[in-house]
Amino acid sequence: MPLLQMTPRLRPITSTTAVAAPQIEAESELDADRAEEARLIAEVRRRNVCEGPAWDVLHDRLWIYAWKTLQRKIASGEISALVSKHDPFGDLHLSPEDAVVLRRSPDDRAELAIDVIRTALEDFKRNAVLKGKWSPTAGASLTTYFLGTCALHFRRTYWTWSEERFGRLERTAARFGIDTTYVERHFRAIDSDASVDPWRLELAQFLLSKADPLTKTIFLLKVRGLTHAEIAAEIGMSTAAVSSRVRRFSNSAKATLAIQETHYAKASAA
Repeated sequence: MPLLQMTPRLRPITSTTAVAAPQIEAESELDADRAEEARLIAEVRRRNVCEGPAWDVLHDRLWIYAWKTLQRKIASGEISALVSKHDPFGDLHLSPEDAVVLRRSPDDRAELAIDVIRTALEDFKRNAVLKGKWSPTAGASLTTYFLGTCALHFRRTYWTWSEERFGRLERTAARFGIDTTYVERHFRAIDSDASVDPWRLELAQFLLSKADPLTKTIFLLKVRGLTHAEIAAEIGMSTAAVSSRVRRFSNSAKATLAIQETHYAKASAA
């Protein structure tokens, strides 16, 4: 048979082989991971206690995977879908303020993720590991199973985190006599400074009155003369997180001020 007639018959074989090789390799890697998880779990179950080298490896693997995944999903808002998938109570609804804080603040995301993982890990050790509810021969991988356990505990942990966070703000505000409902009351010391443009001050008060309670508290503590480090210690945040929030709000306020000044200049020139 001429070579040109044979060529089409050879192409599918070459193409199939080229496509199948990465797939077989990927499946082989998955099988190896699952086999390793099964070996580690078997060793922990044999000892009947979550201690020792095998558990240390599992512990670190679960922490790293959940740590990265939870923070990413909290920041993107995908955490609601994950919780709804695993939690029998259905949809998760973050408060508008918490949603903004968790989207913008890496420190707050990290704090919440750590709380969730700690709670979920105790459940996971008791049920998935020691009681044998996770099987290496069927269902999800060990890390995926653990992420589901985190999702199951996320709602209650989030409620506790949110209440504690709001409680810290209330206690700090009360100690310093701050009322975030009436921002303008706390600007009287600045009002007496003749070097401050009254119009700019009024705009700053207005913008701050629309901010979330945490941002209000931070700025009103600054008005009282506290440093970023002192504010961080009072409300339970890192100094970097306080500085970052101040910078974001200040940049937003400056941008708004620039727009208002441009409109004012155009109106005056007309």
